[in-house]
Amino acid sequence: MLLKNGSTGNYVMYLQYGLHIMCCPPGSFDSKFGSGTENAVKKYQGKKGLTQDGIVGDGTWNALVSDIKTIQQLLKNKGYYASTVDGLAGSGTYNAVISFQKASGLTADGMVGSATLNALTLLRAVQVVNLIQSLCY
Repeated sequence: MLLKNGSTGNYVMYLQYGLHIMCCPPGSFDSKFGSGTENAVKKYQGKKGLTQDGIVGDGTWNALVSDIKTIQQLLKNKGYYASTVDGLAGSGTYNAVISFQKASGLTADGMVGSATLNALTLLRAVQVVNLIQSLCY
């Protein structure tokens, strides 16, 4: 996987939704990798201890997919996500986060920060060990 400034297409859209869900909002979900997406990638890379170059190679992509899979599974366990747990964040994953946040009385911003993660992981703390470094504070 290689996505960088100037890239376009579905994988850029998945990237943008994923970054937003992981509290690194790119500014839009327009399938165009511009400066907003690049800055969001750098923020995510920094949170994960990766090289902050703004380029999505295998390391960054795999980390994001892993984080999104965990969130999708947690949402599925709570009955908010019915699609395949594949790590590709699209509107379905985003809307599931929003629905869960609304139902839980949380700020419905589509970002899985500490309050949303805590609500999702009640009695499921073991499943989120890899997400700890990615929380919004």
